[in-house]
Amino acid sequence: GAGAGAGAGAGAAEDRPEPIAPRFAFFPASRRRGAADGAVDDAVVPAATDVPWKELRQRLRLDTADKGLGLFLELFEQRYGVATPAAAFASIRPFLAEYLVEEFDYRSFCLSLGTVTPKVADDDERWNAHVSDNLARDLAAAASLMLRVAAIVARSFGLRPGDWKDVNEACGKAVRAAPACYRLSRELPGALNDARSLRYLPVPTTDGGVDLNPWRSDKGKELFEEAHDVEWASILQLTDADEAPCSCFSGTFAVEDVRQELAVGDTILWEVDARLGALLERGFLVEADWYELPSEVCFVSMLEGVRPGWAPPREA
Repeated sequence: GAGAGAGAGAGAAEDRPEPIAPRFAFFPASRRRGAADGAVDDAVVPAATDVPWKELRQRLRLDTADKGLGLFLELFEQRYGVATPAAAFASIRPFLAEYLVEEFDYRSFCLSLGTVTPKVADDDERWNAHVSDNLARDLAAAASLMLRVAAIVARSFGLRPGDWKDVNEACGKAVRAAPACYRLSRELPGALNDARSLRYLPVPTTDGGVDLNPWRSDKGKELFEEAHDVEWASILQLTDADEAPCSCFSGTFAVEDVRQELAVGDTILWEVDARLGALLERGFLVEADWYELPSEVCFVSMLEGVRPGWAPPREA
């Protein structure tokens, strides 16, 4: 629940503006059940047999008119060196939770398919509109394709439903999680976190001898408002009680709760822009460098990435 953590000055929330609303309570990923000792429910990987991957690949019977599925399958095979059914089966969760979220070049993907022109891809406003309209659908198609791969491998090797339950569930959850984590990994930390970093950290802000830090420059304020689509006055209201950070740390945390509305006494551990908060879900893993204010509210100075909670553990 949201109350799981030390209180963090939530009483002032009633007087604060709405543009940057959600607050989040979260715990280190190591505190999640089964994570402290590294326990992971890995998928059962089919044993090697005489059924070649090429034959199973053909059983997918992809629609030749749907070039997107064919390209996703090629990317899957190339990224993980898939040459056997076992390799394909073992690579499904990493493909969904890591490749599609962290490595996937959606712009190049769309250019290859011809769904955008180079002119659109180079125009930030038009490209962002294309992402908003199409990314979720395209990544959902990739998740559906992985489910087909998993089902064909499982059927060919006589796996029981319980043997590949985690892979099955990952394919279903990826429909929502992959697009959300893709965007969060590229759009966080967001306006409020950036403003706090610019205020308290030694961030270079001078360009051509002109200081563009919004805390010290009117021109910097204009650029900040334009970049984040938020009024600087809202930032000032949200940070009026801030004091210099008292500690810093790096780590991966699991989102424990997401609150769009607050009551007096609610715990606030992290504040982000409303549009980004709407994408966050319970269980998402946020890996970043953090600074803690005396109020116990934290802000992100450097984001490493956001992954679904069912993502395979990172290699040490």
